[in-house]
Amino acid sequence: PQRFLGEAATGLATFQDRLVVLCNNSVNSSKTSDYFNFFRASIVTVAADDPVNFITIGGEDDVLRYALTYDRNLVLWGTGQYIVDGRKPFVPGAVSAVRMASVKDALVSPPILGDRFMFYGKTRSDGTGTVHHLQPGRIQEAPETFELSRRLKNYILGDVTEIKVANDPDYLYVRNAGDNYLKTFA
Repeated sequence: PQRFLGEAATGLATFQDRLVVLCNNSVNSSKTSDYFNFFRASIVTVAADDPVNFITIGGEDDVLRYALTYDRNLVLWGTGQYIVDGRKPFVPGAVSAVRMASVKDALVSPPILGDRFMFYGKTRSDGTGTVHHLQPGRIQEAPETFELSRRLKNYILGDVTEIKVANDPDYLYVRNAGDNYLKTFA
């Protein structure tokens, strides 16, 4: 059953030609190529293009906020980060979202996808902001995260509110709540 009926949606995305609605810790998708149809055609049989509905494994109390397509996978962002394998068909009964990472306080700003990395902002205990990137690790399905702003302790004042990526040349633009300046990482 669709878990978002009567509830507030906490995030939206598209994945493998389906509309994906996030609602708390559940993921609900439409039928393939029919973005506003969230109901099966038959109660008796399950077709490959029927809606896909599931909850995250290991994140039963999490609230999913964002979803990004990264390396053909669907990455779900809440208090934890979860991955749906995009190399397998996204069909009913064959999909799950497992915990990929546990980056705490990574929802200060919406995560954004760059050319090879996912970027996100965090806030230190002293109120200054930080910028991080998540990249594929040496072991498959085990990403690594790095703080890009670790040597710039007071560069970002306050929460990171927005991150934008520009390619050719590669720049990362960061807007924060503490001042009216746009920060640039090259």
